[in-house]
Formats: sequence, structure tokens, C-alpha cells
Amino acid sequence: MGRVLILLAAGMGRRAGLEKQWEELNGHPVVAHTLSLCEESGVVDGVLLGVASHRRSLGEDLLGRYAPSRGLGVFLGGDERPDTVWNGLAMLPEGTGLVGVHDAARPFASEALFRRVIEQAERTGAAIPALPVRDTVKEAENGVVKATLDRSRLWAVQTPQFFWPEVLLKGYGMARERGITVTDGASAVELTGHPVSLVEGE
Repeated sequence: MGRVLILLAAGMGRRAGLEKQWEELNGHPVVAHTLSLCEESGVVDGVLLGVASHRRSLGEDLLGRYAPSRGLGVFLGGDERPDTVWNGLAMLPEGTGLVGVHDAARPFASEALFRRVIEQAERTGAAIPALPVRDTVKEAENGVVKATLDRSRLWAVQTPQFFWPEVLLKGYGMARERGITVTDGASAVELTGHPVSLVEGE
């Protein structure tokens, strides 16, 4: 199958107060922009779209409209992000060479960014885009500063993230076994000891 993208659109928008991935942007739902990029650029060979149960029909419609030749199907998300990724991994076609995970609420990720991450992941097995942290960052406890962190060592992580399927599956499997809630695919892969490469984000 080559490269498959798990596109996460199952979030309930607790932080933003709305399901932003379904809002309209330039006349199209936010999620449609990434689907169109996948369809038109060929950065991936297939797309699996994870949605909440009440969005399943809409998800199937959008996948058919915006990624007609690359859509592999819609699957239901879980209670939390790691559960949704796990459900998507269960849907991977046999022979998938590289699996990506991307947030549907990040519609401006460019083709160039996808290709940078993919090229590195093909070499190393795990690659993520990130930007250096420019703000001063404090570590605090109970509202009191404990330390000022060295920002030269800190990176703000983005998506899409790409991995060899066996590496990502192993990482999420370990997280589930240990009851660890990981915040992204890289966090899961870190549990395995497999190195995660950084590439320039946007």
C-alpha cells in the first residue's frame, strides 16, 4: 500500500469549545483541506479518517468528495486521542510501508512539510516536525516556579508525524499495556527506545 495517513477528526473540541475540524474555512470544512492535499499531491497513497460516531456519515461523504482515489475508509475514534490512533492502526492495509498521523484541525500543513517528514521517516523509522521554543519556559508546582528550563533544548512538536508501522504499533501497544496516556505518536515510540528524528516544522 505504500504510505497511509491516519487523519484524526474525532476530537470533541473541549479546549476550543467547538469541533474546529468541522468548521468552514474558505468554503470547505477544515478537514477537507488535508484530504484535498492528500488527493492532489500524492504525498500518501491512502487515507483513513477517524471521526466521532455522530460524524460518521459526514466523514464518509467528505472522504468520497475530497479524496476519492485515496480514501481507504472511515473509522470511529475512541475516548481519547491515543484510542483513536489505535483504532486507526487496526485498519492499516497489509503491506503499509509508512504510516502517518495528522490532526485534521491543522489544515495548513504544506506538501513540502509532508515530504520532509516522510523522507526522514523512510530513512530512520520515526520523524516529526517541530519548531524551537522561543519563549522562556518555567517548570512549576502548585503555582510556584521550580525551575527555568533551557529553551535551547526544547521543541514545539507538530503533525504530520510518520513512522514505520511496526514501530508505531509497538509504541502504542506498550503504552496501553503500561496504562500510559501518550500525547502523540512520538511519545509512544519513545517508549520503545527507537530514536525519533526532528525535521523543520512550519
